[in-house]
Amino acid sequence: MTVQLRSFSMSSLISAWLAFIMRMLGLNRLLGTAPVARPEPARLRLLPPVSDGGGDAASLRAMCGGFHAAVMAQFEQGFEQFLRGRISLQTYRRAIEAQHDAALQRIAHLLGARVGGEITPEAFARETADAEQALAAAAWCLRWADDQLAEPQDGALSQEA
Repeated sequence: MTVQLRSFSMSSLISAWLAFIMRMLGLNRLLGTAPVARPEPARLRLLPPVSDGGGDAASLRAMCGGFHAAVMAQFEQGFEQFLRGRISLQTYRRAIEAQHDAALQRIAHLLGARVGGEITPEAFARETADAEQALAAAAWCLRWADDQLAEPQDGALSQEA
């Protein structure tokens, strides 16, 4: 099984994230942008709540922990797939490269927002540090993957492209 990564623009990801947060906090109703209320269909819960040990802990961390946490959750998920043999080391490395590029784009976006006065100095410092942590984690993972590719151990690593 090969994992396909979609590329999204940073602005579309931010817009989707802000819309999600507004919905979760109920801000869209306060701002008068709430959609017409429709009755919710009955839902059948198949997974136990996270508080009872269910759900996807990586997704929860990603939603609550910022950019770095989201990147780390992606790394963990990809690494687990690599360990299970679902993706090759090269595919895992390409996924890391995509997250590395996303971290660079995030920093560039934050710089643009700071220059444009769209973000406070405190928020800029906090968000930039978060993105730099993700960038450092990606660099470490890339070095690890390169080391593994340089020295395969008894054919244990998948070498498919």
